Amino acid sequence: MYKVIIIDDEELVLKGLEQMIDWKSLGCEICASALSAEEGIEKIRKFVPDIIITDIRMKSMTGLEMLEQVADCISHTKVIIMTAYRNFEYAQTAISLGVSDFILKPTKVEHIKSAVVKTVRQLDEMHKSMDAVERLEENNMKLNQLRVEKLLFDIFMFKAFDVKSIQSKLDEYTADFSDYFVVSVNGNSFLQENVSETAAKVRKVFKNKLLFENDFYIVYSNQNTDISVVVCLLDKNTGADVIRKSLVSVDCGMRELFGEAVSMGVSKRGSGIEKIHERICESYQALEHKIYTGEGMVNFYEDINSMMYDYEYINVYQEQIFSCVVSGNKKRIDEVLKRAEEYLLVQSLKEVQAFTADTVRLYYMYYFKMKASVPEEMINFDCLKDMIYNSSHKEELIDLINSFSRDLVNKIYNYNSNILNDMAEDIIKYINENFIHSITRDDIAKHVHASASYVSTVFKKVTGQTLMQYINSVRINEAKRLLDEGKYSRQEIAGMVGFNDYAYFSNIFKKHTGMSPSKWQKQ
Repeated sequence: MYKVIIIDDEELVLKGLEQMIDWKSLGCEICASALSAEEGIEKIRKFVPDIIITDIRMKSMTGLEMLEQVADCISHTKVIIMTAYRNFEYAQTAISLGVSDFILKPTKVEHIKSAVVKTVRQLDEMHKSMDAVERLEENNMKLNQLRVEKLLFDIFMFKAFDVKSIQSKLDEYTADFSDYFVVSVNGNSFLQENVSETAAKVRKVFKNKLLFENDFYIVYSNQNTDISVVVCLLDKNTGADVIRKSLVSVDCGMRELFGEAVSMGVSKRGSGIEKIHERICESYQALEHKIYTGEGMVNFYEDINSMMYDYEYINVYQEQIFSCVVSGNKKRIDEVLKRAEEYLLVQSLKEVQAFTADTVRLYYMYYFKMKASVPEEMINFDCLKDMIYNSSHKEELIDLINSFSRDLVNKIYNYNSNILNDMAEDIIKYINENFIHSITRDDIAKHVHASASYVSTVFKKVTGQTLMQYINSVRINEAKRLLDEGKYSRQEIAGMVGFNDYAYFSNIFKKHTGMSPSKWQKQ
């Protein structure tokens, strides 16, 4: 249905046009009407109609002057002018404003209908042309995307080495690899599906969950892999915190869509297409650390590499603890610490002291790296190190490792949880500001840029309530306040808090309060 606004300062004409024409049969609906040019400007900006039917001569402003004031928002709107004045100058101005038809008053209803039918055909043709252009642009984008993905696949398989030639093709496909990172995604179900189906699912999650708008490309190392490689383009303003938040969000989306824990390995940021193979290898190395952190975790190469860089040799139990801690894996930390304890209890005191000192030093550096508050007993590292080497009890040192490990893993876990809490807070704010209107799950999902099912899952996990339970509780609380004021009827209050059906409102009110609205008002 095309939206129509009628503007005329004669109420009789306005009502006649609204009532004497079967707008639905013409493929139209009246979305608003106005008795003045000023009111017309307000309604046009609010509804942005497809068709405007307006008189030229009105009291304070002509219809043409009105159209000039709203020209910025009606570029695709068709205008039908009605006037009793046979003025050539008016006609010239109307043509310059893109008016599609010019009708002289007095006129018959059939003339108006004929003008509307003509205008609807023009709109249909315009939309067909626009759709064709959009489809062409979309197809070109998809084709370029496939070309880039094929090129990346060739690079990964060592089939393409000439950097200049590759860069020339990327420029042609408008793909800028001056800043990017790579994610390797591993899921057990990947081998059970067609490669293209898995790619479509992975693409959908990244599109919905990434917190930045840049392009990304999906590459498969071979046709029988359980790993998808995703190359995400960046701009210089995208910070590391946004990347990490995005991938926590992607992780949740993967679980939701694939119905299982999906592991991810994330490379360092890269610059230049010649570094792409190196970054893919880094993402693979990060992914391999799932043997320490467990399935379904997001492992960053920078975290793992920073640990390896500080020490030439790291005990395998240390590596397991570090990998578990930096991923915020609260579920696995106790199991890993228990294995480390069993190992340490059979080692010499000197070896346990060295193990503890190295662990504490790495933790000390990591607290500062993530800008978290350092435990009081760890503030003076040199003093703590002396205490470790002066200790004569292995159990005491093991307790120290356990304490710091659990503290840091909790901080990182809470950081990840805060991302979900922030989304829930945004949802609550949106509901509180819009509960008087009809709110759907899709409306909320669009507001927070996530899928509807993901929004429901996050909200229930954080608040313990479904979206509808919370919406209804907000509405009923407001209804109770309005009932207590006594200014409005119960039917009016139902509409004021977002219920179109009074019987439904009364039923929900009774579920929440234990009594009907009328009984509440009388108490």
